[in-house]
Amino acid sequence: MQEAETLARKTIEIDPALAKAHTTLGAVLAERGRKAEAIDSWKKAVELDASEFDALYNLTVLLSDAGRLDEARAFARQFVATAPPALHQAAIEQLRSSSDADRCRAAIMWNWGVALSRRHRNFMDVTLHEVLYSS
Repeated sequence: MQEAETLARKTIEIDPALAKAHTTLGAVLAERGRKAEAIDSWKKAVELDASEFDALYNLTVLLSDAGRLDEARAFARQFVATAPPALHQAAIEQLRSSSDADRCRAAIMWNWGVALSRRHRNFMDVTLHEVLYSS
């Protein structure tokens, strides 16, 4: 994970306006247990690009988990209102119907997979099993 964090930070140094790099850094920081920093990274990603849907969703989940429900609801509303259903229907439905705890676990695991697949597989798909159980 240290290597992934280093690469994300170098990417941000090269192009600080690249919202995806901030989203990826947030996922790495969350994986490392640095939740406050992850939230800051995801907020920066959304500030740079309001259509950074992974960051919006992650903010909803992590803020909810931290008990910051007003902030979480604002990001959830933005996600549900703007995320393209064709790409994010499952996440939209999950936000509409699941408990906070279920939503947190599922979102963080899914987005870590996305970030790691982008980092390790040059943006190719990787299975969640590979992300969770590889060393």
